Amino acid sequence: MRVLVLAAHPDDEVLGAGATIAKLAHAGHEIKIVTFTDGVGARGETNGRQISLQRSSQILGAKGCRAYDFPDNRMDAVPLLDIIKVAECEIEEWNPRIIFTHSRQCLNVDHRRVFEASLVATRMSHAKIMSYEVLSSSEWNYGSPFRPNCYVDVTGYESFKISAMRDAYGDELRGNSHPRNLDTILDQMRVNGSACCVSYAERFEIIKEVL
Repeated sequence: MRVLVLAAHPDDEVLGAGATIAKLAHAGHEIKIVTFTDGVGARGETNGRQISLQRSSQILGAKGCRAYDFPDNRMDAVPLLDIIKVAECEIEEWNPRIIFTHSRQCLNVDHRRVFEASLVATRMSHAKIMSYEVLSSSEWNYGSPFRPNCYVDVTGYESFKISAMRDAYGDELRGNSHPRNLDTILDQMRVNGSACCVSYAERFEIIKEVL
């Protein structure tokens, strides 16, 4: 089975679905990760994150990755059609059975833009569409919380998510009072697991499923 992960920024794929990606990859499924921005341009940094994305993909076991250069945290300034065309091209090329994308409830504008493009790009696809949450974005949109309806038991794969954040995106980690730190990431998987009686889990919202 082929799986496509659409992420606005390099590191979103890990925060949102890193352990699930590792679990699927170790089960023999082919995963491709696509990012839309460099994830650092809005902070005035010039070094792209393509090497970090490649490292993350390697740790998680993804078969391939591709990085695009839409403007970081300014994807709302780009015509939606341009983003849709990229998503459509990736879907046509990879022909996935499952597509992981952002949540419509995310605070970050790039996340919402990728979700909108994903929804349009998959209008004629039979792929299962699942939204993931991203710490330091999803939980901060207080009026529109993330609404999961699917849990993936990632017990035994939680370490891949932690390793990918630490070794590929260590510069994105913050202190203990910030949601984007290793302890919180691990604790979130524990809390998610407790909701479905397993040790560790990641949660998703199923947007579309064709039976």
